[in-house]
Amino acid sequence: MAKKAEQKTKMSKTEILDKLIQTCDYLVLPVSGVAAIWGADISVYCAAGFGALASVLSFVKLFIKE
Repeated sequence: MAKKAEQKTKMSKTEILDKLIQTCDYLVLPVSGVAAIWGADISVYCAAGFGALASVLSFVKLFIKE
């Protein structure tokens, strides 16, 4: 049987940053929910950390050239 040729596509730098930002946005609730077991303070810190990380990545994305 003939095997299909796999086409590997490279993601651009902005696409990678977009995926990272989306991942940070999606992970806020589950991580904060698990952290809430130990206390409300750490839950808030986790949410703020993910928000800050997403903001920094958005800022870096402004200076990336294609």
